[in-house]
Amino acid sequence: MPQGNPKDDPKDDPRHAGGLSRRAVSRVRDGWKAGITRRMTARGRVPDSFSFKPESLILGSPEAAAALLRGQFALAGTSARVERGDPWRADAPSAAWEEAAHGFGWLEHFRAADGETARQAARKMTDGWLHRHGRAGGLPWRPPVVGDRIVAWCMSANLLTENAEMVYRTDLFRSLAAQGRYLRRTAVSEAIPRDRLRAALGVAYVGLCVEGEGGLLKPGMDGVLAAARACLAGDGGPHSRNPSDLLDILRMLVQVREDLKAAGEGAMAGALAPLIERAAPMLRMLRLGGGSLAMFHGGREEAAALVDLILVESGDTRPAPESAPDTGYLRLSAGGIAAVLDAGSPAEGTYARSSHAAPLALSFASGAQRIIVNCGSGVHLGADWEGPCRASAAHSTLTVAERSPCEFQDRVNTRFRRLGRVARIVDSQSQRDESGIWTLAAHDGYAARHGLIHYRRLFLDADGGDLRGEDTLTLAKGGARVLERSRAKRKSPDGPHFAIRFHLHPDVAVSVEEGKAIITLADGETWQMMQSGGKLAIEDSVYIPGPVAPLPTKQIVIESALRDTEGQVRWALKKLNGRAIAPAEEE
Repeated sequence: MPQGNPKDDPKDDPRHAGGLSRRAVSRVRDGWKAGITRRMTARGRVPDSFSFKPESLILGSPEAAAALLRGQFALAGTSARVERGDPWRADAPSAAWEEAAHGFGWLEHFRAADGETARQAARKMTDGWLHRHGRAGGLPWRPPVVGDRIVAWCMSANLLTENAEMVYRTDLFRSLAAQGRYLRRTAVSEAIPRDRLRAALGVAYVGLCVEGEGGLLKPGMDGVLAAARACLAGDGGPHSRNPSDLLDILRMLVQVREDLKAAGEGAMAGALAPLIERAAPMLRMLRLGGGSLAMFHGGREEAAALVDLILVESGDTRPAPESAPDTGYLRLSAGGIAAVLDAGSPAEGTYARSSHAAPLALSFASGAQRIIVNCGSGVHLGADWEGPCRASAAHSTLTVAERSPCEFQDRVNTRFRRLGRVARIVDSQSQRDESGIWTLAAHDGYAARHGLIHYRRLFLDADGGDLRGEDTLTLAKGGARVLERSRAKRKSPDGPHFAIRFHLHPDVAVSVEEGKAIITLADGETWQMMQSGGKLAIEDSVYIPGPVAPLPTKQIVIESALRDTEGQVRWALKKLNGRAIAPAEEE
């Protein structure tokens, strides 16, 4: 994997991707329209108080507040030095940092500190924003950023306004009302449903919390419901196929439901129940390794405590499904062991610039300890990392001829390259019996180039101590001619070669003994990987669990080649000692 620095490329948001001229024209047009809308919505009466003060489900960190007070603003995986308590004069190290700063989510840490110093700092920074950006444009006025900021200000009602100076209070409430009216006109324009949800929540919270602005509550909640429905597939998973997106969507829905109930808006709160009931079991399905999340399609590991909190607050206790046909995941679990298989095609449309080329990728954990992982997302690390982390070789799956089964469009040096031709899932099934659970999935990503279909069959025994796999390449319909052309192009009568990768968590130690991989976990638990049909080796890898620097780790690689018209590798991962302790929710 390449070395990179997040400061190398500040355009670290896939929504900003595309040709320079198209992006420039779009920004000019959007800025012109937004400027007119801001001026129109800035007119009207000025409220002077909060009619309802919501309480956030998420608790901040006093330690993080202390770092902010020292001028160390660590946001979205990058950090900036803030002088004289004024983040609005700092050079943003990335677009993600800038968005997080203007979204004001960091106020949760000042709420946790809850002292006069924290209050004065929070008010100074908010007042600075009002004077510097209250009438400006650009990223601070993108609808989802405005929505985040409104929610953060409402959650921090006491912190920002209790016994505050009158001119500052007036400016704050004038801005809150104007931002809510602005979002009512602009929220629906966002292409990505989760961004529409963030923006619609801003409208709803102004209507719920700001005195005299109650007329915004219903249109805001109508927007929330419409955007949330667009975010979720029929089985409750996210259309983006990113587990972290699902956690964020469910967090927003649970938070606003609890606030509506507390404010006496029971009917509106009840309308959210079907969405929450669909999403919660899917979030359980995607949990792995002590309750945090499996990492697919740009998702992060996430904190297990946060996942626990959101699921508990959701009120839904149904177990995790073993199959999610709409979202495209299969789950195997037994005896405290859990595996999640990506059995869906990469998301397209608005998500094509962030989807990963990872069909049939596997994540596997024993109790709270992750064993087989995917490398993670390199979005925050700059151009040299973003692309390679999306390629198939960064996932625990099979690659043919060192190529991904999905084609990336745009120029090679373009950030957030769009997935064009994607691998289609041609089979997906799961079955449990007294012996254990079986899954089978297949994709056609190598049919066009090599005439091949990749099948992955998995079995986890009833005790959870024996995971067996079978990766097979076989001819697609009409594939013989394509395979012949592929061999002629390579001037070889054999092959192509293929590799099956199993990226390992950094806490795992691995060695090779007599052709078998011995995997030792942090608590001494030992597993053994055996295979037939290929050659096993250990190579370097990286693990990126969130917006942090890459962690060095290892991967098991089994290499083989097509023989005649088929290639197959069988492998088994068996526990030699130790006892997996399942997370409480899965026992």
